[in-house]
Amino acid sequence: MKAKIIDFIIQNIGRIILMAGLIFPFILLYYSLPLLKINSISTILFGEWNPDKMIFGIGNFIFTTLIIGIVSTILSLIMGISISLFIDFYRKTLIGRFVHKIIEVMSGIPTVVYGFIGIMFLIPFFRIYTKSPTGYGILSTSIVLSVLILPTIILYINQSMLLIPNSIKLAAKSLGCKKSQYYFQVIFPHILKGIFTASILGFSRAISDTLIALMLSGNSFKFPDSIFSTGRTLTSHIALIMPGEFDSIQFKTVFFIAIILLSFVFLLNLILHKLGNNN
Repeated sequence: MKAKIIDFIIQNIGRIILMAGLIFPFILLYYSLPLLKINSISTILFGEWNPDKMIFGIGNFIFTTLIIGIVSTILSLIMGISISLFIDFYRKTLIGRFVHKIIEVMSGIPTVVYGFIGIMFLIPFFRIYTKSPTGYGILSTSIVLSVLILPTIILYINQSMLLIPNSIKLAAKSLGCKKSQYYFQVIFPHILKGIFTASILGFSRAISDTLIALMLSGNSFKFPDSIFSTGRTLTSHIALIMPGEFDSIQFKTVFFIAIILLSFVFLLNLILHKLGNNN
């Protein structure tokens, strides 16, 4: 009897979650209608942000979000692959286990801590030694975000290495492969899909983060013309607009931006699903 009750509860919770997931985009679309009556979709996606002229374009925010996500993912991949090779090379030693444990601890550090460290140390450096007059901007945000998503990338790549059959590893070692040959000609070809998956997960995390972008990007409305320029991401725009009046058109952009972010997440999950099916 208890098993039937538990099974009934689990099934119905699953149905509720599924229905909520299907209904939620339509709710967002409904609250976006006042905005769509004033601006066309093309104007919103590619136009400028100018409330005085009743133009609520978020093209700058989309571009800034994607650039920050791409740059941070590339930086994190460079560091992540290197550290993953180091951990695998010294897996059975104390230093290897120590580095792996540090990465696990980093995955639990609150986002605000990364943002605070970035403001305290990275921003003054960029203000003095780069073209950025304030230190805030795309590059500083991307660097801090690359550290934020680093544990996700390292742990996934490391797990991909562990899934390689021991028979392949032993065969390579029995043939007298050097360490460089072992990793670049044997290990890498077997974890390329894992690296690609890790990059998608890292990119998804980067474009979804709010606090670091809010603290470090500068939050300007202008279209960024260099990597040192300030900008505003979709998530930080939501955070900045939320305290406004619910009935204002500016506030309605929050719901449309939520649809854009959901579309990004859906597309990335679809790619991951296709990768999983190809295993």
